[in-house]
Amino acid sequence: MSSSEKYVHDLFLNQYRIPLIKMDDFDGRYGKEPDFEYCENNKRIFVCELKEYETINPSEKDGWEITHHPDGSVESTRNNIAPSKISWNILCAYDQLKKYSEPKILIFLNHYPGYDIRDLEETYRGFSEYVIGDRKIKDVYYKQASESVKEEKTKIDLYIWIDASDKNMSLERDEIYLRTVTVIGQEIAKKYFSILDKK
Repeated sequence: MSSSEKYVHDLFLNQYRIPLIKMDDFDGRYGKEPDFEYCENNKRIFVCELKEYETINPSEKDGWEITHHPDGSVESTRNNIAPSKISWNILCAYDQLKKYSEPKILIFLNHYPGYDIRDLEETYRGFSEYVIGDRKIKDVYYKQASESVKEEKTKIDLYIWIDASDKNMSLERDEIYLRTVTVIGQEIAKKYFSILDKK
């Protein structure tokens, strides 16, 4: 298991008593497999794919504009790439999960303070909304990324977003969020992750 896989494995075991099993992809001979499965009484209950966002150190090589100010401070700016990263991860994850008939879960393990659950929500919906005074503003910045996974995003039953405390020093503990898509996803969330259901 990679360090990120172990992190999620241990988190699920300690918090939900779910012993995820690492799936073997046989060196890719039959295509890439999902990362985990969960079984009860020798029956597979669901499969999971894990995608991770590491902390980013801004650099011009990675597309950041770096400004050095006279007072010694450094400013880094770049267009928001979260929608394209998330939509690409949804596409890749579904490609790995679709060969299984069991419920499909996509887990995002996020170490980067610049991303949060809103990026997933807005990429899924294709827009963000906010209110200024008596006006509601709809920002469609996320629309293109959302449209690129129009079919795939609806076929993943449950999304789990984890803001990890191990590298995000602003958090005292892991923050975990659910986004259910299907009725099956709602049932899985309620039965196995009920502590996550904050609605």
